Amino acid sequence: MSVKEEKTTLPLMNTYLENENQISALKMAGFKEVILEPRELSRMGRLNLEELIRLAKRALESGLSPILSWDILMTENLFRKVEVYLKRIPLEVFSAIRVQDPGAAEFLKSKYPDMPIHLILETGHHNFESITGWMEHLGEQLKRVVLSLELPKKTLRLFLAKIPCETELLGLGRILLFYTPRNLLSPSFSLKEEFIEVTGASSETPHKDFPIIENRHGTFMYHPKGHNLLDHAFELKEMGLDFLRFDFRSEDFLPLLEKI
Repeated sequence: MSVKEEKTTLPLMNTYLENENQISALKMAGFKEVILEPRELSRMGRLNLEELIRLAKRALESGLSPILSWDILMTENLFRKVEVYLKRIPLEVFSAIRVQDPGAAEFLKSKYPDMPIHLILETGHHNFESITGWMEHLGEQLKRVVLSLELPKKTLRLFLAKIPCETELLGLGRILLFYTPRNLLSPSFSLKEEFIEVTGASSETPHKDFPIIENRHGTFMYHPKGHNLLDHAFELKEMGLDFLRFDFRSEDFLPLLEKI
């Protein structure tokens, strides 16, 4: 039986929205919400303020729930610029804000207590005590936690049974291994481009072809192999997972959109 025939037994799906042309295809594929990435706030964001607002309103009109991505890690100086930028965004258009930086979460808690938070816990938080700490601190404002792919199946099942808010996992896309706000590539290559992409290898192991990206927000290293949980979607729903995130930003994964 195909995935399309059994959508009701799957976790809900979200993905990144980059232009209006994608909206109809995502709706037909069964996506319920879309993540919008402004240049100033999001790791791989390319949307300027005008594009962000227009695309969010267009998604909302089409029945898709727009989520604002604020997933960068910040220095104090950058945070002050972001604070000013946020005041220019009509936050009422968005259903929630996704954050990873603890400072961003704390800022939303104190300055925007009515704004739902989706907290990204993908790069750590492998014990339930740390997740519980965030749930207790953010309270009802925390609407979703994005869990780590490193959790063993048994542990994931236990966590999903105990977490009271929504939960999310990466279902398809690149696996982020490392992220720093520092620029690690441009000094080595004497480059000044805003976007640099290379592949790396380990001198200690036979592993190679790690995609490495540097942009205005820092340096990112990904696993050389893609991640795909499509074959486990039904089981994840049975375990209690609420959302699977699909990342089609890499051309390697675009053909899989037709299989959703």
